[in-house]
Amino acid sequence: MSSYVVSLKTPEEGSVQYLDGKKAEFSTQVGFTFSQTDNTLHVENVEADSFITRSDNQFKENITNLELNISDIEKLDAKQYNYKGDTKIHYGYIAQELMDIFPQLVAKDSSEKLYVNYQEMIPILTECVKTLHHKNQVLEEKLNSILQS
Repeated sequence: MSSYVVSLKTPEEGSVQYLDGKKAEFSTQVGFTFSQTDNTLHVENVEADSFITRSDNQFKENITNLELNISDIEKLDAKQYNYKGDTKIHYGYIAQELMDIFPQLVAKDSSEKLYVNYQEMIPILTECVKTLHHKNQVLEEKLNSILQS
C-alpha cells in the first residue's frame, strides 16, 4: 500500500498533498472531514480534469467475462431527486433498490448509510449496449432478408 503524508496550510497559503513523492496542489478552499471509524474521506463537490482507477491486469486476478442478464438492467429505476436541504436536481438510483439487483455496487458506512459506486456501472451498461446492438444487427439482417425475398 502506498504511504502518504498530507500537509495542510492556512487558507491564505492553500494546501498541498504529497502522495508517494508526487505533489498535488489544491485550491485555498479545501476543506474535509475524516472519519476514523470507517476510514472514509468525505469531500463535497470534487472538480478535476479526470479521475483514474487502477486497471492494469497486473493488479487483477480471477478475470472473467461479464455475464450480464438484460432483465437485471430493465429492473433499474433511474430517479430525479434533490438532496435534503438543497434544491439542485440530481439523477441516479436509490441505493436500497440497487442493492437488490447489483449488491456489489452498494457500500455501507459505519452509520449504515448506503453509497453507490457509479463508476463500476460503466462496464455493466457498456455490455448492455453491446448486447442490444448485436440483437439489433441480427434483426436488421433478418428484415433485409425478408425484404429481398
